[in-house]
Amino acid sequence: MVDAASQRRVLVIIPTFNEAQNIESITNRLRRAVPDAHILVADDSDTAREVIGEMLRSMAFRVTTVASGRQAIASPLRQAICAL
Repeated sequence: MVDAASQRRVLVIIPTFNEAQNIESITNRLRRAVPDAHILVADDSDTAREVIGEMLRSMAFRVTTVASGRQAIASPLRQAICAL
């Protein structure tokens, strides 16, 4: 039997500005709502992408990073990712 919760897919789009100030509170709320979230981080800044990705991994999220919104939309992972 397949667990219905394991079939659930949720897409959360979080457009951020000053993500350093916002990302922790946003991801804490996401963790409560979707504990097993796989997050796709799209950022054109290599540094921001790396920092955000590592921070989310340290919070036990599964994380995939891409360099642009276009890559995020084209990613085959987007079908199974919980947050963008």
